[in-house]
Amino acid sequence: VVITKRGKITRLVDSRRPTVGKHMPLAVLRANARDTLYLFTAEGECAALHVHTIPAAENPGHGASWDSVSALDRDANIVAAVGLPPAARADSNGQEADVHLFLGTRMGMVKRIKVAELPGPSSRPFSVMKVRKNDALLGGCLMDGSKDVMLVTNDAQAIRFKGDQVRP
Repeated sequence: VVITKRGKITRLVDSRRPTVGKHMPLAVLRANARDTLYLFTAEGECAALHVHTIPAAENPGHGASWDSVSALDRDANIVAAVGLPPAARADSNGQEADVHLFLGTRMGMVKRIKVAELPGPSSRPFSVMKVRKNDALLGGCLMDGSKDVMLVTNDAQAIRFKGDQVRP
């Protein structure tokens, strides 16, 4: 799946590296038709959609606008995307998997959410994290709760901590 900075989203028809040309990608994700795609905005809103509902194309510039396939509007400031396979919610025994969504903001606020607690695809966006007025969500990724997390600034400052120390 390729999401461009110009507001296009497409599911590529094969697994070759996409040729983006003038359509700079915001995110390039490996996902299959059974996965759920989560799109995150700088304001802490999120929209979930099934990957199979994204139109397929060979060129990311020929994709659909994200407001036509998701609950976000055209002016949404998408900053991150995460593809979630069904196996991330539960293991082979049906038990809740220890997989979390890790989110971070420009001002250093972090949050982790159990993947099993995320809502599925819907026609309405949902709030995934409260973001203050002078702050913005920078990104999100999947993580194992027991792994270390390292955040690095543009000024080469860094902090490392255990993932399970982040507030849920």
